[in-house]
Amino acid sequence: MKTNINFRYIVISIIVGIGGTFYIFKDLLLSDAWPVWWAGNFDARFIYWILNWGYHILYESRMMTEFWNANIFFPNSGTLALSDSLLSAQLLFTPLVALGIAPLKAMYLTLMGTLVISVLLTMIALRKMAIFSLIESIFIAFCAHFAMSISTFFAHYQLFGFHFAIPFFLFLYLFLKDFKKSYLIILCLLFVIGTAYATYLGPMLLVVSIFISIPVLYIRSTEIGIKELVHKFDIFSLLIVIVFAGILFFVQLKPYLEISQQFSKPSLEEQSIFSANSTSLFNGISPYSYWYTNEQEAWGFWEYAYFPGYALLTLGLGAIFLFVISIGITAWSKLFPPKSKPGNITDNHPNIDLVLFAGTLIAVSLVLSWGPYIKSYPQIRLPFYYLSKLILGLDTIRTPGRFGMFF
Repeated sequence: MKTNINFRYIVISIIVGIGGTFYIFKDLLLSDAWPVWWAGNFDARFIYWILNWGYHILYESRMMTEFWNANIFFPNSGTLALSDSLLSAQLLFTPLVALGIAPLKAMYLTLMGTLVISVLLTMIALRKMAIFSLIESIFIAFCAHFAMSISTFFAHYQLFGFHFAIPFFLFLYLFLKDFKKSYLIILCLLFVIGTAYATYLGPMLLVVSIFISIPVLYIRSTEIGIKELVHKFDIFSLLIVIVFAGILFFVQLKPYLEISQQFSKPSLEEQSIFSANSTSLFNGISPYSYWYTNEQEAWGFWEYAYFPGYALLTLGLGAIFLFVISIGITAWSKLFPPKSKPGNITDNHPNIDLVLFAGTLIAVSLVLSWGPYIKSYPQIRLPFYYLSKLILGLDTIRTPGRFGMFF
């Protein structure tokens, strides 16, 4: 497969992003009264205020040190850090408003631009993997960014930042395969940009990345040895991580840690309310589903439902079934090997690391989406409960069900 990124491929990728974005925003774009509020029953006006506050304090007043001191929760200072600042969204919003575009229209153009850019990055990562054809890449990118498992949450505008998680995971896989510095820099940039867009994304990406890296690193260690594996992640790579971590800490995390001491964190009961159920994968009750009716609505229910649609769910379950069969055949050949010397596991399954990477991503996201404990049995603690005591910021996540967006 080709890995070069030419102009034609970039244009096709942008068209895919624009096509999916138009489908999501078609009611808004085709409205005679554009711009009007879109899916504005939840956080829309609050996000609109945050974006305008950022534009005012960063561009109009040029008082960058006062960014976190928004006029909420008076008389406390630094209170914007308690919410999603959408700081990285200012990279699109501020130039648009500065050019004279109305703030409301600029907000929606920012959200649309976020989708198109994230799709483009996903397509680039898929190209670099040299596994999928152009048609397969288009299908994967479109489903990853516009399936109901993620579009269900579009009513919360800050969660558009979660679209950066998709190319993040792909570039994480690419980095673990080759340890190229360029992939690491892109990886760190996506982490910083995504976290500065939606604060909860940071700890969520961190905890999931730890687990999904294990199978790839294990396979790499069997191929080149642990010593060589450690050598590939050299001092310069560590320096890149430290620099980006430092920027993120002082710009985004430090203000939050300072103000969070003055307010209580979400209780286990609150986290459990917005945690997924074992059946959330099969729940089609979403305001963005063709099968949705108002009579089906239960307050907050769709907040943790990540039904991807019948077609994608069938394909996904079918792929899992075929993978299990493949593993069974491999195990049989190990127990009863042919006369010829058996090769490395990657000889029979050249993309086994990618399969394990994706499979671990699904499994970890599924378990973490269930929250701190089983709803019917509060005494049974789940991994989210214990990990929240170890991973900085994980205990502040009020809605663990949103781990389902990583499906």
